[in-house]
Amino acid sequence: MPRSTAWWIPALLCAMALAPARDAAAAPVGTVELRDGRKWEGVEYEIKGDRLHVKFPNNRGAIDVPMADVKTMRADPTAGRPGGEEGEDEGGGDAQQSSVDWEGRFRLEPPPGWVAAAPGSPLMRAQVRHGERNAGLAVFIRQVSGPGWTPEAGAVRQVPREVTEEVGQDLAARYARVQGTRVDVGTLFEAPVLRVEGQVQEHGDTLMKKLVELRFRRLGLDYSLAYTVAPPDEGALAGELPRLLEAFSFLPVVVHTDAEYWDYGRGFWISRASAEWQLQAAPFDEEQPARLLIDGGRAELGVQLHPGTDAEGVLRGIMNKRKEQSRYFEASRVESADHHGSTVRRFQFEDFNPGGRKKLLFRGFAAALGGKVVVFTGVHPLSDDDARKLDGELAAMLDGVRLWDAERIRRQLADAQNAIALISQGMTASAAKRHDEALQRFDQALQLCPSYARAVYLRALVKRDMNDFKGFREDIERAAALDPNGNYDAALAASYVKEAELAERAKNYPEALKLRVRVYRSERTDANLRALTTCANFIWNEAKKDMRQIERHIRTLETELRPVIQDPGVSNYLAGVYRDAAQGFQRESNFRKAKQWANRAKAVAVDPRIKQEAERLVDQIQQAEDRARGR
Repeated sequence: MPRSTAWWIPALLCAMALAPARDAAAAPVGTVELRDGRKWEGVEYEIKGDRLHVKFPNNRGAIDVPMADVKTMRADPTAGRPGGEEGEDEGGGDAQQSSVDWEGRFRLEPPPGWVAAAPGSPLMRAQVRHGERNAGLAVFIRQVSGPGWTPEAGAVRQVPREVTEEVGQDLAARYARVQGTRVDVGTLFEAPVLRVEGQVQEHGDTLMKKLVELRFRRLGLDYSLAYTVAPPDEGALAGELPRLLEAFSFLPVVVHTDAEYWDYGRGFWISRASAEWQLQAAPFDEEQPARLLIDGGRAELGVQLHPGTDAEGVLRGIMNKRKEQSRYFEASRVESADHHGSTVRRFQFEDFNPGGRKKLLFRGFAAALGGKVVVFTGVHPLSDDDARKLDGELAAMLDGVRLWDAERIRRQLADAQNAIALISQGMTASAAKRHDEALQRFDQALQLCPSYARAVYLRALVKRDMNDFKGFREDIERAAALDPNGNYDAALAASYVKEAELAERAKNYPEALKLRVRVYRSERTDANLRALTTCANFIWNEAKKDMRQIERHIRTLETELRPVIQDPGVSNYLAGVYRDAAQGFQRESNFRKAKQWANRAKAVAVDPRIKQEAERLVDQIQQAEDRARGR
């Protein structure tokens, strides 16, 4: 085997650790997409009345959105496997979160001291960041373009000029600034790859970082493993790069466990809805490589392969054959549909199986993949007591099917590459004060990649330069919602401070408090905490004059402070509010409520001194109650 292709064999042979199934009672984990273009993947979500509660991973907080604003939400049965998060390891400790890219066919598993982070651009598929230092490794994927580069063993290792130029153009589109770039031959898994070194500055950053990047081609795609490190941290992390590169591996072509089956050769991945389902896999079967069964076949999800590329023609052929052979065939339909970005043909019909006594519902979809038509068919009886349960589980398994659709991947990568190029053009126009042109380029980029948070943020800065402060705020808030980890809303802090001061001068303290909370969320400084609690005290001092409404006022105050309520400083402030309420109820001899609020103060206080004061208050209230009852 030529040396140029042998390097990926060790990765293919790697065993892939799979996460344990989630507790069935837990909130579903998956993708939520809103009508305004925001999209979150790998989040927990739960319907609460007319709102959807969305919880972000890695303790990044949560938000509630109106159900009317939700476009789609779907559970991801691959959470912890392709595209999901890892659970606990076998030793019971916390496992590092892995980035598993089903479409890119790779895994990036953080070594100790590194953590997975959200991708920062459409072409970045995954990245890990150092837990304490300014460094990261990112995986980029592009379509193959330009001249090929495949040095054979013993060949002169000299990089053609046109390849160097292509690399330079790609880096210029990816980073705000690039200098001192050198391209030569390196190795990865003892095979030749392109090695790129230089200095880069990321968009929105002011620091030049060292770049070391390895580039290679596989599966018709360009892969780049890009390591960046800030100069002050370069020495401390000098030995980390080899270990980081080992964290990258390609996924096996076929994986078969009791719970799931994926097959890159046929282009699909399926998993069971629960342990009640049994998976039968036959990787070498050219017609039916996989089935999921329950109760020995009372219901099933089957995968069949058919020659050709006409998915609708294959489906109609199957259905016409059944119709000719059965008097009970009815309620049939075939329609075009979207399956997670791939165009498929969805179908449904009702029929009896030959010799069967129960009418069955047949439902699924067909997709043209890799020169064949793959048909996914869910079947369950319509009259059984658990028909609704079976229908829901089959629907979830069908929705959870993943397709490795090469055409869709190429389309996505083309859009991403064009968006990156447009961002680069927009940055150039913005630097030259050509604001209208910059806005046009950023708008075009967002049409291609609506969830690109960095593009929204850069457009916000242009709007600010054009004195469009309303548009600036809207874009910053949208960028922060798209990427809660990006700290984009920090740009709003100065604007919110000015508005809060105006609201306070107008004695509109409720509005001022909302703004102070936003400031503190962006910049958690002692000064901002003092300003927040001072504003809250104006509201509280007025509210506690009327003990009949005091609890309603506390709930209102808690609602306003909810975005920062877990902060120790805010918790201590609320402990003081609860103490005041307890003392007020004590003065009115309402000892039950007085003790209730004193105990709440003790429970939420973080400062030991405040907690001790609350404990003493509980004792004082009890003593006062005892005296009142003549004990």
